[in-house]
Amino acid sequence: MIYFGYLGRAISSAYLKLWRRRLQRVTGVKTAKLRQQRREALTLQTQLADVIERMDDELHHRLGDSKTYRHGSNMLWSWRPELWTVTCPSRSGPVVQSGARLTSNTKVFFDGGDCAVIFKQLRNDISQGFAPYGVALELFQFDGSFLSLAIDLPDSLCGSFAKDELIGLSGEIFTERATGFTVRLNIKHGCNMEQLIQAHDLNWSNIGVEFDLEHLKINVNRVEKIWFDLVFETPNFNRISLTDIAFSKRPRGEI
Repeated sequence: MIYFGYLGRAISSAYLKLWRRRLQRVTGVKTAKLRQQRREALTLQTQLADVIERMDDELHHRLGDSKTYRHGSNMLWSWRPELWTVTCPSRSGPVVQSGARLTSNTKVFFDGGDCAVIFKQLRNDISQGFAPYGVALELFQFDGSFLSLAIDLPDSLCGSFAKDELIGLSGEIFTERATGFTVRLNIKHGCNMEQLIQAHDLNWSNIGVEFDLEHLKINVNRVEKIWFDLVFETPNFNRISLTDIAFSKRPRGEI
């Protein structure tokens, strides 16, 4: 029988108190009884681990379909890339060359001849996370000057491109060592390309960057491709954890 609500919480609390009392009295318990209690505790631990694993799987599945973002409300469009929503075919391993594709919409670039870049996709803490997965990049013996992720935005965004809007990036990024961080928005229209750049010192976790498109000299009917470059400067001997990355656009009139 399964109990929910107040009754379920009361039963769980009483059971927890039982085990706390057993722990407090452990030194006075006979050996045979102590062994029995230990077997009961191990059985309970196994069952609870199974329950938690099933709950985590279900919550990660729901987060993958979630439209919850850090951007706030009144968004015209929002999107989170595959790396942060679904399991990658290769969840970890070395990145042997610049330009390697991690998923269909994300590549990693770097310079330098002697490089050791390790890519890992990790499950996020679902108790507080917005995205089910995060990404970690570890750099050892790295003699280059930068590492970047190039993320292609969906083609559908090109068809709805407008200059009276803001395109934004938000998420959580952690680094073991402070590093320079540049966000570059690239818009290809016909044979031309426009770029908007913002540079920051990456010494915080929550990031929020928006680009105003009003002054761009672009024929909106000829936009072919839009992508972001997330550039980390001098990242040697560093671990860069991107626990969440998402994109959005909203009307410029909200400024």
